[in-house]
Amino acid sequence: MLTAVLLAIKYHEDLYYDNAFYAAVGGVALAELNYLESQMLALLRFELFVAPAMYEKCLDEIRLNSTMSAPTPAEPEEDMQDGACDETKDPMCCRQEQGPTMGSIGTQPSNAEVNEEVAN
Repeated sequence: MLTAVLLAIKYHEDLYYDNAFYAAVGGVALAELNYLESQMLALLRFELFVAPAMYEKCLDEIRLNSTMSAPTPAEPEEDMQDGACDETKDPMCCRQEQGPTMGSIGTQPSNAEVNEEVAN
């Protein structure tokens, strides 16, 4: 994951930190990150551009084949005593009281809308 993020940053940004910074942040040795970067570039044949249609196709495949399901929220009586949140039982319970996050605002476009936009 760190290597993919590193390559994405280098591809999209004109200014970025050196590999030593990303190695320290990612908790890996600099030599290992350099090796992983060169291996990933070789596997990608140095082709880092992804066409929007290909991106959407891969995203649709991930959505179709995803086996992950959203966790079921716990009963409020179990996690709260006297109105207080117990993060040891449910780390998300306190965050739920804060309202929507940036990721939950808005809606995802349907596959038909995405395909129509890609076709245009």
